[in-house]
Amino acid sequence: MIVKQIAKKQAGKGSFGGLADYILDKANGGEKVDWVEANNLPFEDIDANIAFVQEVQKMNETAKGDKVLHFVFSFQEGEIPSREVQHDIESEFIRTLGLEDHHRISVAHNNTNNYHVHVAVNMIHPETHTLADPFRSKLKLQKKAAELEVKHALQTNNHVPNYILEKQGIKKAAATSPIPEKIKSQEIHSGVDSLLTWIKEEALDDIKEVLKDPKSSLEDLHQVLADYNLELKPRGNGIVIADKTRKLFVKASDVHRDLSKGKLEKCFGEFKTSNITTTPKKKFGRPVNEYWKRYQELSTQKRSTKKEELRLEKLARTTLRVQLKEKYE
Repeated sequence: MIVKQIAKKQAGKGSFGGLADYILDKANGGEKVDWVEANNLPFEDIDANIAFVQEVQKMNETAKGDKVLHFVFSFQEGEIPSREVQHDIESEFIRTLGLEDHHRISVAHNNTNNYHVHVAVNMIHPETHTLADPFRSKLKLQKKAAELEVKHALQTNNHVPNYILEKQGIKKAAATSPIPEKIKSQEIHSGVDSLLTWIKEEALDDIKEVLKDPKSSLEDLHQVLADYNLELKPRGNGIVIADKTRKLFVKASDVHRDLSKGKLEKCFGEFKTSNITTTPKKKFGRPVNEYWKRYQELSTQKRSTKKEELRLEKLARTTLRVQLKEKYE
């Protein structure tokens, strides 16, 4: 089991409503949600509870720290404990942080290979309206995770921070996962597969067929990638596999060791890009529909209108200052 406290991009800028919308997957109609649970909240309706939390948070306008805590615990691939076990794990994490009385919403996601649970906690106490600030919360979560793995016979992970291992003279073991840990973590917490994961799952078998065939050419490799809307491109001193329609790319050697620039040129000669135009049989990500395009257009239009309103407001203030200055000088 992995537990991770999700840091905010800006301290004090966390929004409970925004986080709740995200973990409830409202943008997609909740299609990745397995179950939802609200604790210490008065209503059965989840939106009413979210609004209630936001009103409670307004009771403390002076707090400078984050009013929202977001953490995720996820299980090893293929491991899905019972609902009772998940509930106990969530409760134990909350208890170890001393937040048992605080409002919280927990949501389980089942859309990735690693089943995971998001927990959003209101850090403003419901009665005293003071801001909670659990001491060393990340270390507490890791320690409790190790205990819960034993308690519930879960597959284990190393929960000891690297700097402590180094002090003990223990070298961190090399990663055994074919997906880099940082990317894997992003997938678990966002619920979205990375381009690297998608290529490995969808296109790698066809890529391997080309690489192991002595009669294959570089153009054959380009064609296979084009079938997945991908292309090989030079970048710096190496080569990347890029999505043709999105600004996304991964190191080619991360997909397969034989796709490094050195090995490709040893196998096929000087590397050359290709201009293959073909209709791909598969593409990475969800297709952009007309509703999404329209939403983006309206958002852009709204931003432009707001910018113009701010410009006119600033101009009006400047004009007023000038008029007042001329009047009283």
